[in-house]
Amino acid sequence: MAKSIESATALSKSLPDWKSRIEHLTESKEYLVEITTPDVQFSLSAFSGLTDICLIAAHDSGTTFDGLQVAVHKVGNLRKKWWQFW
Repeated sequence: MAKSIESATALSKSLPDWKSRIEHLTESKEYLVEITTPDVQFSLSAFSGLTDICLIAAHDSGTTFDGLQVAVHKVGNLRKKWWQFW
């Protein structure tokens, strides 16, 4: 979530190789920034690293990191084992 269009734009430009979308939320007068990565397969530690990158990018652009969503509908299409017990 960004309080200004400038902050939303700065966040979307901080990850130039990924798709981004900015939506103005009229009720809260904030901007929702949605950033989509390419389809990838990675470990839990890589997922944790991605979270760190998102937190830093949000902080540096003056926005709030709200979390990550995983497209679990695509997980069933994977041929390799995608889960592991620790």
